[in-house]
Amino acid sequence: MRQAHALLRDRHEGTLAMATGGCARYAFCVDVPYCLDRRGYPLLHYSSPNPHHHLILTNTTMTLRLPHRVDAEGNEHSILILTGLLTLVDPGDHDSLDRHHRFFEVLMEHYPRGANRLYRLVPDQACFELFSGQRLNLDAPALARRNPLAAREEELLLERINRNIHPEQRIAGVDAYGVDQKKGPGWAFLPFPGPLTERSAVEAAALAMATRAASPIS
Repeated sequence: MRQAHALLRDRHEGTLAMATGGCARYAFCVDVPYCLDRRGYPLLHYSSPNPHHHLILTNTTMTLRLPHRVDAEGNEHSILILTGLLTLVDPGDHDSLDRHHRFFEVLMEHYPRGANRLYRLVPDQACFELFSGQRLNLDAPALARRNPLAAREEELLLERINRNIHPEQRIAGVDAYGVDQKKGPGWAFLPFPGPLTERSAVEAAALAMATRAASPIS
């Protein structure tokens, strides 16, 4: 489970595909960026002018596939797979929209019939799929852990954290497991020593980490 937690928070991009087994899942398969919402669920940004694509997303059980172990030739020896239904993020959910903007710097005209839509995946199944096809089932609800910080508390903490950090190394998110810091075109997940449940503990750990993060990441 620890590996699944770390992978989910470290990747920030996965492959969205239909959950139907066999080759049928490739009928709809696309790489999407994601970040985690305040409840620990992936927020997925999908853009398509084709309304039928969005109908597929919201009416079909979908999987988010994250490579876990990949060899030098690009063969995936294990994949973390989250399975569940996608729901369109409410246009009034400013916390989720703001969080997406902090990570990807994309202002979304987010409305139910637009080409750019933000979805939330709430997984009801999770597993590691091995190269052999064997699946190691995980406790899907346990993968999500609610952020101890309220939206405004996180916003104020990020303001304090980023005062002495170069914009190209800014920290965009804090949760119970650690912080997400900008690294080149992507992100680096900087974990706490262990998951935290108290707001004060998260703030103290994040501020201490920000002091170390103010220097370039090697």
